[in-house]
Amino acid sequence: MSRIPLLLAMTFFLLGPAVSAQVPRRPFLFKDARGELAQARARGEAEVLLVIASMPGQNRRVASAVEAMGGSVQFQDNDVDYLRALVPLDRVEEVVAHTAVHSVDLSIADRSRAFGMPGSLEAEGPSLPTDTIPPVWPPVLSDYPLTNRYSPRGDLRAESFLEENPTFDGRGVKVAMIDMNPDMLLPELQMARSLDGAPLPKIAAFGTALDLVAEDDGRWLAMNQVVEATEGRLAFGDTFYVPPRAGTFRMTLFNE
Repeated sequence: MSRIPLLLAMTFFLLGPAVSAQVPRRPFLFKDARGELAQARARGEAEVLLVIASMPGQNRRVASAVEAMGGSVQFQDNDVDYLRALVPLDRVEEVVAHTAVHSVDLSIADRSRAFGMPGSLEAEGPSLPTDTIPPVWPPVLSDYPLTNRYSPRGDLRAESFLEENPTFDGRGVKVAMIDMNPDMLLPELQMARSLDGAPLPKIAAFGTALDLVAEDDGRWLAMNQVVEATEGRLAFGDTFYVPPRAGTFRMTLFNE
């Protein structure tokens, strides 16, 4: 009888560390972020915008600490322990070193992280005439994604694998992409399949985490108006449009 408690204790000892393991904290800024911090000082800025990953369950504590340091929280999501905050320059290192903070980066907008002039290409030499550059995008809908020589799928034998397992194509998988806004009209982003093979829109939800005060560059518009597409037409204002499918859409006009 005495062996049972011992066995349970050994099992807990072996499983406990694996279950509770966390990615180690990063109590420092990477080189590019330190460079941007130095440029902000050189420009005479009083504060910078930080994106902060808090330790699990510590987001509220970090938000309180930021405000106690004279900063202001611009966006807070406690479900994923994320903050975006304006912080005084001389308190940034203090935020980075806080024990409830996992990692920090600087959020920048409208300029390059390079130390030279943003957008300058003079040092890269003359460019090719536009009429000599072969078109490579968008790719034709064919077997391009599998046979493109820059894709690793050939080396992974993905072509033959998918021929033998046609349903192993990613159906049912959900991916969160944190990036700049993609082209919503690309054919590759239109339709996917559920686990049972039924077609469904590939993009399930779309949102922005940009700071509408500090980072708004005019590309994001409020989609407040809801319209219904029926019989292949969609009325918006005084104009009729051809929708990609029937259903409900949010619309606004982008005027450059």
